[in-house]
Amino acid sequence: MLASMVDLQESAQWALARAVNCVMTATYWGIGRRIVELEQGGEDRAEYGLKLLETLSRDLTGRFGRGFSVRNLRSMRMFYREWSIRRTLSAPRRNDELGYFYCRSHRMCAGELSGRV
Repeated sequence: MLASMVDLQESAQWALARAVNCVMTATYWGIGRRIVELEQGGEDRAEYGLKLLETLSRDLTGRFGRGFSVRNLRSMRMFYREWSIRRTLSAPRRNDELGYFYCRSHRMCAGELSGRV
């Protein structure tokens, strides 16, 4: 009986960590999108260059703490560029790209988790 409870708790902890990872992945992708498409107008770099990332890094770090260095913001930007969602007829046409990306990644995660919980 103890072994089955331990298994259940360990499975729940694994599922929680996986779900958090999916949400963080979607969040970082969304930040990368905003840097590229909204702040940079889709260009490789904003006209004002590195100042954008330095300013974002300072502001986000001040609000949320660690994790928003210029280097990490560059990685988020690159992540979005490399994994941008190409619109298809079946893709939703709404502005909530984070929700869309999260739903896609959550389904992938949920599929992997279904045998564990």
